[in-house]
Amino acid sequence: MTPKTDHWSRRAECTSVAGIRFLLAVHRLFGRAPFLAVLAPVLLFYWATRPDLRRTSFAWLAAAGRPAAHREGLKRLAHFAEAMTDGFLAAAGRLKPSELLVEGNELFRNDPPDRGCVILTSHTGCREILQAASGSATAHPIVVLQYTSHARRFNELLSQAGAPKANLRFFEVGEVTPALALELDDLVSRGAYLVIAGDRVPTGSEKATVECPFFGRTARFPSGGAFLAMLLKVPLRMMTATRTDAPEGPRYRVRFETLADDLSGPRSERKARLEAVMRRYASRLESEMRAHPYDWFNFFDFWEQR
Repeated sequence: MTPKTDHWSRRAECTSVAGIRFLLAVHRLFGRAPFLAVLAPVLLFYWATRPDLRRTSFAWLAAAGRPAAHREGLKRLAHFAEAMTDGFLAAAGRLKPSELLVEGNELFRNDPPDRGCVILTSHTGCREILQAASGSATAHPIVVLQYTSHARRFNELLSQAGAPKANLRFFEVGEVTPALALELDDLVSRGAYLVIAGDRVPTGSEKATVECPFFGRTARFPSGGAFLAMLLKVPLRMMTATRTDAPEGPRYRVRFETLADDLSGPRSERKARLEAVMRRYASRLESEMRAHPYDWFNFFDFWEQR
């Protein structure tokens, strides 16, 4: 029997502010190659002392069609560590927009100033570099909805590690209440883009999910973002971020696509519309992750979310 693990949202972060400062200093003073050399023993120690990490990583690699081996698991962990570090560098203004390749951004060019949208993100790649570049790319305000204190803790770490504040607004939400809906409706009427994770079920919201085929098994995806787009009558889009692994040129590739321009309709068909659009999201996410399995940063048993 597979051992049960805590829900992802109740796991403590294992991030040290002093460690982040040290790694950023190594990167600034000596460059990326020495930084990776210093990072390697840290990753080896973390991999060796976390059996739950090894177990879930092997399960993911097998599902994605990759060898369930220590080398492959360490490669995925290294991708995550580099992406997290690049996130800090981006927030500190030390990664250039030229290191980012954006696809599908034409979706936003014709958005009127008084109409926003909902964007489902995923725990892949380095999203922070896009957030750092967004100020010069759009005049629409960006509002990040976060389910747990993890994201708030990450932002605190950014500040403590010396990174300037990004031009973003953060909301920590538990559930969609009438008061929250009114506040978000006011924001989208002023053109706000609401960004919310579409690939983690928050604790206490297990009923607000849709069962979707995902890598040959059934997984639960949160329907809160799609429900917001339906409630606020705005388009629902998705975003994935993956590495390009190109020796020269952009380091990360961000891809946008539309899941639904309009989710409104009869109330009796609401459940069917939510299920259809979330299965479309899961299908597109699977397609991206099959091509970039080492950029999937959900380090828990995704199919056994409780």
